[in-house]
Amino acid sequence: MLGNRPRIGDPRMNSLSNLTEYASLKTLLQCALPLESELLIGNPEIQISCGVFLRVQPTARVEILGGELLLISMQLLRTFDQHLQVQTLLRRFAEAKVGAIAIENAYLKDDPQLIELAESYQIALIALPDGQSFPSIERAVNATIANQSAQYSQRIM
Repeated sequence: MLGNRPRIGDPRMNSLSNLTEYASLKTLLQCALPLESELLIGNPEIQISCGVFLRVQPTARVEILGGELLLISMQLLRTFDQHLQVQTLLRRFAEAKVGAIAIENAYLKDDPQLIELAESYQIALIALPDGQSFPSIERAVNATIANQSAQYSQRIM
């Protein structure tokens, strides 16, 4: 039995660990995001690599690798650029291949075309309840992904 177990440096270890560094959007909705969060459009089974809270800075400077759950506080971003639109962010981050975008519900309910736009860009769109702590959500998302990764690793070993 021990002879079949992958060891550090074994190519199987890399492929196995790559499979476990993600959590499904469904898992994150159940375990990490606020209870009133709602998936408006997108596949709940997509795999999310990490949560990233978009802080107040020019969006061009954010390092996005693809597969992230991007947490966007429009209220906070509009302190930087009061003319910033959700449509602009959807387009920019669709090009970067984010897995999903979560935004305060207040900014989504004003424009029903946002759901169609997110669908055309193939980005899952989540409405978060207003007044949430985005850094706390980011920590909860990343902790859920890390815990799931650790559980898979224990099963593999």
